[in-house]
Parts: sequence; structure tokens; C-alpha cells
Amino acid sequence: MTMSTGHLARTALVVGLISAGLYASLVRPATTGSAQGPATPLNLHYTTAHQLSVNGLRLAEPMNERPLVSRDRAIRIAEDAYPGISSENGAREVALAIVTDTAQHPTMNRLCWIVDITPPNGLPVPAGPIGAPSKRAAWFFVFVDATSGNIDLAEGGS
Repeated sequence: MTMSTGHLARTALVVGLISAGLYASLVRPATTGSAQGPATPLNLHYTTAHQLSVNGLRLAEPMNERPLVSRDRAIRIAEDAYPGISSENGAREVALAIVTDTAQHPTMNRLCWIVDITPPNGLPVPAGPIGAPSKRAAWFFVFVDATSGNIDLAEGGS
């Protein structure tokens, strides 16, 4: 059985379009916008967008992104990485967000679980010379890549 050149070309075009669509859906990096408009900023309970932006961080609600790492797994990853810091009752807050970190070069822009493992009375941080009273960070977030499970960043502040 022989096929015409036109039939082969149409078949190749259809296969190519299907392959390109599948490839784009599998490897598309997380973005902070869509054809529907800009992403919605995500707010956390224990810090402000301004406090995060001072450190180069912007958070946006995910549009259609789906995490490969579960929420519970992200919490375990964060708590295992910082065993002496974990809150007594587990994570204080957990949020899924598109995280943009302009302080990293190249800029990080990916889907992350933000796991707040701040202890109940804050996290002691050194301030000033040895012996000076320490300050307490009001929040300590661990940013767990929602695709790989790697910790991309850990950040604290007041």
C-alpha cells in the first residue's frame, strides 16, 4: 500500500503538532501570568508583600500549575532540613505559590511550597556583638520546589 505525498505531509504535520503540544505541556516553566491577565499576588499571614520584596521575593497564586510534590511531603522536607527550628505543632502555614526571587542570578521563578516552620515565640537570630540580646524573627519560611522537592531557599525576618 502506498500513500500519497500529500497524505504523508498531513500525517507528519498532525504528529508534529501533537508532539509540540505535549512537549510544551511537560517542560513549560512556571510563569507568573497567563493569557487571562497578570497573576494574583499571594499574601501570607505572618509577613507582608513589602517585607518579602525587600529580599527580592514576589509570590503569586498558581494559575493552572499542579505540584508533583505533595503538601505533606513538602512539610516533611522542610522539617527534616531544619529539625531544631520546627514549630511544636508542625507547620504554622503552608502555601503553594509561584515564587520569583530576583536576588538569585539567574532569577528564580518556579512553583514552590512555602512552609512556615517558625517556633511559637519566634526564631532567635544573632544581633550585634557577642553577648548582646538576640532578636527574634517573626517568620521562617522554607521554599520547597513543588516539582523536584529540593529546598530552593530558606528565609526569615521580622
